[in-house]
Amino acid sequence: MVTGRQVRALLDAGLSTELIRAVLPCARGEAPEFDLCVDLRAILGREPAATDEQIGTLRRSRGTLAGYLSPTTGPSS
Repeated sequence: MVTGRQVRALLDAGLSTELIRAVLPCARGEAPEFDLCVDLRAILGREPAATDEQIGTLRRSRGTLAGYLSPTTGPSS
C-alpha cells in the first residue's frame, strides 16, 4: 500500500513524480527504511550521477548570470 509518507520521502530525495510513479510498486516500508527491490535499487543508483550533472549545469548557469551582473561586463561598461 502506497503512503503519503513514501511519496513525500521520494519527492524530498529529488525524484520526479514520473519516476516515483514507476518505483512505488517496488517500495515497501516507510522512509528512510525502504525495502529496495532490484528495480528500485537500479533506478536510485543512477540518481546521484544525474543530480551531480544538474548541479554542474546550475553552477555554470549561475556563473554566466553572475558574469552578466559583473561591473566590468554589465551594460554600463
